[in-house]
Amino acid sequence: EIASCLVGSEMCIRDRDRTCTIIVHGLEESPGSNEEQLSELWSELEEKPVVQNTQRFGTYIEGRTRPLKISLSSRDMQLSVLRKKARLRAFEKFTKVYISPDLTPEERKIRGCLVRKLKEMKEQNPARNYRIRRGKVV
Repeated sequence: EIASCLVGSEMCIRDRDRTCTIIVHGLEESPGSNEEQLSELWSELEEKPVVQNTQRFGTYIEGRTRPLKISLSSRDMQLSVLRKKARLRAFEKFTKVYISPDLTPEERKIRGCLVRKLKEMKEQNPARNYRIRRGKVV
């Protein structure tokens, strides 16, 4: 019983950590730190979030970019960055940069199913504007 409580609380702590974290795909790597690219990214988004930690996933391979995990200081900052992420398409340097929330593997699987369903619905009725909201295609 105590072990299950500890596992449950550990999961809550992990989930709470994810609420302040974003994943950035496609941001070019530079030797040393990622601070220069991030400062350009923040200026284009007109944001000044407090970055607590950054971490690249995987091993470095020449010519490829690794996803960048960015821990922000608050959930509000995460939401603000996620709301403004579409603005990046307007800048040539960031056309292939994608920002997403940090999701668990289970959440990614559910999201993938929803995206497939969304695409099917758009093919069936292209005149309608469908979106994914709160775990449902509307």
